[in-house]
Amino acid sequence: MLKSYFTAGITFSNPISYRRVIVINSMLSLSVLAFFIFTYLNVVITQEYFIALLDFIAALLSLFTLWLLRYDKNVQQAAFISSIFLMAFMIIFITKNQNSHFGLIWSVFIPFFAIMLNGKKLGLAISIFYYTIMFSLAYKGLGIWNDGEWAVIDLLRFYTVSTALTFFIYLTESAHIKADEELSLVRENEHKTLQELTLLSITDALTGVHNRRHFNKVLSQLFLDLSDKKQLLSLLIIDIDYFKEYNDTYGHYAGDIVLKEVAQKLLFLLENKSDSVFRIGGEEFAIIIHNKSQSETKKIIDSINLSIEDLKIEHLQSKLTCKKLTVSAGVCTNYSSKDKQLKYFYKQADDALYEAKDTGRNRTIFSK
Repeated sequence: MLKSYFTAGITFSNPISYRRVIVINSMLSLSVLAFFIFTYLNVVITQEYFIALLDFIAALLSLFTLWLLRYDKNVQQAAFISSIFLMAFMIIFITKNQNSHFGLIWSVFIPFFAIMLNGKKLGLAISIFYYTIMFSLAYKGLGIWNDGEWAVIDLLRFYTVSTALTFFIYLTESAHIKADEELSLVRENEHKTLQELTLLSITDALTGVHNRRHFNKVLSQLFLDLSDKKQLLSLLIIDIDYFKEYNDTYGHYAGDIVLKEVAQKLLFLLENKSDSVFRIGGEEFAIIIHNKSQSETKKIIDSINLSIEDLKIEHLQSKLTCKKLTVSAGVCTNYSSKDKQLKYFYKQADDALYEAKDTGRNRTIFSK
């Protein structure tokens, strides 16, 4: 619940943005509360009415900036406005307070918030601008501020501590940014590596098409989806004719080249990127076509045998008269899976493939 409040529904892309969102929401929320409390104390207890007015204005400005941040979701804008408001308040407060009870102590918050909220470059510029004014005021206050107790040694301590603290905050923020950038780079490399590994896990190393593992996953999901809405799903199982004889004649290296050429030709036939080609066995491929009209599906199916034959790959040991590399295919097409199981759907396509082989090869048979 607190996390939801302090992030204010603002999206962030990296740890740096997340930290700034948390810090500015926290700072503004606490500022509203603190300034209203200070307003009450300065009116009722100390009766410092001008300081109370400053506190009241600061509370309203903090409240406005907090509302603006949650309305516009613009962290950079809110951060800059908050820093300017805080800097202006401190300059007016110290000028009026005359360092009574060492009011300069509140200056330590300027570089912290300025650098944390605006980044190291803009934050450092704001801090330097603030201390340029404050150092000048502090120098003019020698012997006057804090009832005359403000001496040179106090001035030097203020200069030293303020400079050192600003430098330390700047270095700390720089280190955080560097660490976050390196972490983001590591995560980006991990993401790329994971994508590459995922791609490798679903890809056939030889042909570059999807492998059997991915085929089982995709077919199962598409088949399951058929029960939710009416879609056309076609499964083609394709086998290269007399591939063993091809390997025995031309060698396995030539056989690998043929497998690649057939895979690329099958990919070329599919215009829809949602359709997929898989290598599911040694010389066996599968094509899944879904969410197409019957005419579109038939056009692809009818072109398979002719397209492979048109590759004009010599196969002298083929028992077909053309003496070219050919394929046989079995097809199962279905609109609904409510009354049929996936294994039955696959078996229909596989049976159709064997029928194509038994009836002469170099043809496509549709399941009955």
